[in-house]
Amino acid sequence: MTSILVFGGTFDPPHLAHVELAKDAMTHLQCDKVLFVIAAKSPFKQTTVQTEDEHRLAMLKLALTKESWSEISTLELDRGGTSYTIDTLQTLQKQYGENVNFTLLIGEDQAESFDKWRNIEAIESIANVVVLGRDGYKSDRFQTLPFHTNPISSTQIRTRCRNSQTIKNLVSPPVCAYITTHNLYK
Repeated sequence: MTSILVFGGTFDPPHLAHVELAKDAMTHLQCDKVLFVIAAKSPFKQTTVQTEDEHRLAMLKLALTKESWSEISTLELDRGGTSYTIDTLQTLQKQYGENVNFTLLIGEDQAESFDKWRNIEAIESIANVVVLGRDGYKSDRFQTLPFHTNPISSTQIRTRCRNSQTIKNLVSPPVCAYITTHNLYK
């Protein structure tokens, strides 16, 4: 039976911690691969302006170029509109069939608001939910992975870009070059 770790997000931009933590979680949980699901629009970020889909997807591809254990799903981008986890998991279940176990990787900040997610019972019936710890948050509902998270955030990177500060140690070199070339986050 195949085991897939599902890791969703806006990835605006994808940073080193996204890749590092996903790989660590995959290894710890003994999953076969990580499926990065790039969100069209998070229901919890409706007022947030995000970078165009094609830029976010291009950067995620660059961030994962050398990562053979990873795969990108564009099903939420293809569907458009607000991205709900339950819709995505149900679609993935149909695509991959019954011989796949799904594990959903979420941040501890997301775990605190999990009761507000759409159809949480169905989410938990399709996927085992695990949590990446995050400073300032505490979740007792799900298994929290036993390693420290990297404090890098996409918000921090966008702020650094707006302030003309370096992001070289926060994103991969190809992502950094893409951001510069396309003048993103200014």
